[in-house]
Amino acid sequence: ALRQSHALDIQGSAQGLMKLAERRIYTDMLPVCEQLALHVQPLLLVHDEILVEMDVGAEPVVEPLMTECMTQTYRLSVPLETGHGFGKSWADLK
Repeated sequence: ALRQSHALDIQGSAQGLMKLAERRIYTDMLPVCEQLALHVQPLLLVHDEILVEMDVGAEPVVEPLMTECMTQTYRLSVPLETGHGFGKSWADLK
């Protein structure tokens, strides 16, 4: 029970950070992409991954914006790190 209670705090905090990052994607990143006439649409949030559909060639714009949204949403005493991948389908990235 003690192990489960500690895991719940960590998992709940991680989920909260992902929701904050998702909100920043909608409020900060998508308007920039819209101004640049890029089709970018978040599709799915799975655990610690956000699946985004976008135009081919949008990667140089989307990658730094997503990284900013994911890592700078909340200040912690340790830095948050993120990774990214691009492919025609989610299966291509696994």
